[in-house]
Amino acid sequence: MKQKRSSFGFLMEMIWVSGFFLISACIFVLVFAKSEALSRRAELLNQAVLAASNAMEETFADAEERMREEGSHDQKNPADEFSTDELLVEITASEEDGLLSVTVQVLDREDGSVLYTLSGARALRKGGTS
Repeated sequence: MKQKRSSFGFLMEMIWVSGFFLISACIFVLVFAKSEALSRRAELLNQAVLAASNAMEETFADAEERMREEGSHDQKNPADEFSTDELLVEITASEEDGLLSVTVQVLDREDGSVLYTLSGARALRKGGTS
């Protein structure tokens, strides 16, 4: 009779241990899935920051080149847009009194959410070379 009680206790202990490991495994799978999603989001944000910075510098360089070639004020407000596989980049620029203001907004192509916004301004030199 004593042998039967001992095996029942062992069986209950093994059920508890198995349940604990099952719950632990589920939690670890959820943690790894969440970390993968965070890693992807961080990589996307890094790409957005780089794309916004490059777009702003190119916009400033193009505007200065136009000023050198034309030697006059360009009164239009250029807006540009380009995209990659994962990102949509919108560029809005306006010039007033020789000051070019640029806003670059980077959106996630998947859900349309704004990932990063960068604003800046630069004084444009009229005519001649710098």
